Amino acid sequence: MPDIIKIGNRKIGIPLLGIGLALTVFGMSLFFNKTLMRLGNLFFVAGVPVTIGPGRTVGYFFQPKKARAT
Repeated sequence: MPDIIKIGNRKIGIPLLGIGLALTVFGMSLFFNKTLMRLGNLFFVAGVPVTIGPGRTVGYFFQPKKARAT
């Protein structure tokens, strides 16, 4: 994969992670506001695969040795 695509994805993924973390912390500071925490989780979960790449994400979650535990 070209380096420019990897850098471009990280430019999108890192702010998604930051927004998710900020919304989650802000939701917790407002006595566990459900809406802010849900938005924070969505942004965080969307930011992880964009930051590390879809191939590494799939490789991490679908490892054969981890499939035994389910």
